[in-house]
Amino acid sequence: MPTGPALTPGLFPRSIKAGTGHVVVGPMQDSSMWLPDRHSDTAQQSAGFHRLFDILSDQGYLLLRGLLSPTKVAAARARITDHLDQSGFLKPGAPKDEAAIDMDRYRSDMLRPGLLERQELAHQEPLLDLFEDPRLYWLFQGLYLAWDSVARSEREGPEQIYPDPKRRRLDLVSEQEPFEDNRAAQRDASPGSDNVNDSDSDDDADEECDDDDDDNGGGERDDDDDADGDGEDNGSCRAPCGPSADISTEPRWGIKTLPFKWLRAVGPDLFTGPHLDRVYLSSRSPRLLTAWIPLGAIAIEMGSLMVVPGSNSSPQFHPLRTNYGASSVGKDGTASGWIASDPNEIEGKTGLPQDTVQWLGADYQPGDVCIIGLDVLHMTSTNTTDRWRISCDTRWFPAGDPSPF
Repeated sequence: MPTGPALTPGLFPRSIKAGTGHVVVGPMQDSSMWLPDRHSDTAQQSAGFHRLFDILSDQGYLLLRGLLSPTKVAAARARITDHLDQSGFLKPGAPKDEAAIDMDRYRSDMLRPGLLERQELAHQEPLLDLFEDPRLYWLFQGLYLAWDSVARSEREGPEQIYPDPKRRRLDLVSEQEPFEDNRAAQRDASPGSDNVNDSDSDDDADEECDDDDDDNGGGERDDDDDADGDGEDNGSCRAPCGPSADISTEPRWGIKTLPFKWLRAVGPDLFTGPHLDRVYLSSRSPRLLTAWIPLGAIAIEMGSLMVVPGSNSSPQFHPLRTNYGASSVGKDGTASGWIASDPNEIEGKTGLPQDTVQWLGADYQPGDVCIIGLDVLHMTSTNTTDRWRISCDTRWFPAGDPSPF
């Protein structure tokens, strides 16, 4: 099954448009080599997940190539492009899978799909099967068990980091615990409606921004993209969204994922400005992690995720984390959430030393996933193509932690 136009990866570092400026972006490091075989014994899985957790703690992100099935990605993408085509958001006559845009209409009508408001679409089977894939539960279970183990080691000594499986068996999925997807039995049979609302919300806090229409560099907000989560707004969305509001909050393997899915179709000239997720997402769940899932091949020129490695942990970024990172933003987008529309202005606005902010990015293939924490500085590059960039953010946390909202 097609997964979008073929992608020929470019070379890094390379200069790209990001926000209202241009930056040189280096390559993200692929951490998938540290993913353990899910059928390996507990000690091997523990060692692999501890290494991944070390990288996440130090760098603030994990790029995991091929974590998910490209076939599942293709099925989810096909459902979305069908929706976009039926709703008049694709270029007539072009292959649907390319998600090409009628640029004349896009420029004149300010065409926006508003997928964040289509939670009934995000909860249909091809999409939810991807967004709540058992491999994601397995991944986050392993990461959080490693997190717990490291926390114990700080209290009880380093021998707790790699426990002897004969003394203490970690609750990881193994050959004796196969991946069983039991969500279908919990899910309401109704697929939900697929109505299109041409009036998208203006309540965006983590918005994609059209810089062509704003002389101040803030740009016009893309009504497709809602907040990374200020709690109040998304809370009102979550209750009626999807076949059942409780599906995704049922813990599996000790892990929960928020039922709200940040599904996006981002058009040309749009981007998400630089920010930390902590300012949008409640600190009640300090271990909340995000999985950024591209639905198709997404080159960095299409508006893919970029990060500043180490911004979550380096002492150089301590002022950013303690000042801006301690704020809680409202619903007025750039003014209260993004640090700047031009990433080149970050150091001047935050007092960071010059050349502190160094961006990394990637050309994503179907099945790739990027995991980020609450405190890593990130943004998306600007979509400079004539196609919709289709992606989804899903949020995860241990079942024993407070809900973020």
